[in-house]
Amino acid sequence: MEKKKLTAANGRPIADNQNSQTATLFIAHFTHLYS
Repeated sequence: MEKKKLTAANGRPIADNQNSQTATLFIAHFTHLYS
């Protein structure tokens, strides 16, 4: 499985913002389940 560095919509690393991290992980999980 390829690993990618996730970033928030504004392009900053998600680690900079917990809310962005949570949203990104949720979207990634949802996309994985339904892709």
